[in-house]
Amino acid sequence: QLGKTVFSEIDFSKFNKIIINSSTIYEIILNNVHWPREILVNQDENVPNTKETYLKKRENYRQLKIASLNVGDKARALNFEAKEWVEYRKYYNKAHPNLFSGFVNKFILFTNRSNSFGGNWIKPIGFLIICNLFFYTCILVCIDNSLCLFCSDEFEKFNVLYSKWTSNFWLFYNFLNPAHTLNYIDKIIIEDKEMIPMTNNSWAMFWDVCIRVFTGYFIFQTVKAFRKFSN
Repeated sequence: QLGKTVFSEIDFSKFNKIIINSSTIYEIILNNVHWPREILVNQDENVPNTKETYLKKRENYRQLKIASLNVGDKARALNFEAKEWVEYRKYYNKAHPNLFSGFVNKFILFTNRSNSFGGNWIKPIGFLIICNLFFYTCILVCIDNSLCLFCSDEFEKFNVLYSKWTSNFWLFYNFLNPAHTLNYIDKIIIEDKEMIPMTNNSWAMFWDVCIRVFTGYFIFQTVKAFRKFSN
């Protein structure tokens, strides 16, 4: 137990390793202290990680988060909080090795990695764009009768798909809005005689539901990461 020990102007990242094992450190006073990327709990780094190891690591980061908040260092506290959740996810997966054991919590912890547990806004934007491009392509294939995915000529098939993909790219921008209206989209689509309204194709409607869910989720994760420094 370190009590209210004061650590001032120390760069722990220059040390070979920092080991904190079963210690009470949440009351320490930190002043411009730099920490390594990982804080160990075992002297021997080759020791296999167990549930107890992940719990101890999580507890270290949780207490350092509290210690940082006590001195008003919210930025560093957020960094420790993200690491706390990373270790908790590892512990939970170790404690529930069966795929379906604790599946809901596993899924929640996994999806929150999309913004590094609230610390990275670039990742959810990247996922948003990738998912929308995928679902946009799926919808386009469903509603455009001129696209033949089973044509024998692979080169011709690619050229047609690329041409349609670029000429209808306005759909992609509409799908970035999770509240997009199909009536507006269908009014434009029916002007092309080779395309059918989305509302007339069950698969297109299925992919539309998927794109709304994923878009809304990744927008939420982006906003959440942007607000990490707000009160």
